[in-house]
Amino acid sequence: MEEGKGSLLFFLKAKEWASSLSAGVGEEGMHRCSIAYIFSMSIHLTDSGLEKVYEVIRVLYQYLKLLRQTDSQQWIFKELQDIGNMEFRFAEEQPQDDYAAELAGKGIELSML
Repeated sequence: MEEGKGSLLFFLKAKEWASSLSAGVGEEGMHRCSIAYIFSMSIHLTDSGLEKVYEVIRVLYQYLKLLRQTDSQQWIFKELQDIGNMEFRFAEEQPQDDYAAELAGKGIELSML
């Protein structure tokens, strides 16, 4: 998770309420279906953060509200696109039949949308 000034983790660390934070969507299993992804977040609280757990939750929801109200920043999408392209370019080669099956499965997922 981003630790830069203005991030949720930066704020929580400054208050000494958290030591780390991770967030994202799962690619498999119960975190994903044909119509939605489940977003999950894990915040590792300090002892002080545990004492202020309701304040941490309040700050978290305020931050999520702020993100919803903020216009998307194009550089984020560009950076994610570049990372995806690099992962594809430098991916380990796999047997062609496995790759074809993987692509076919992704096509089925997309057709269900």
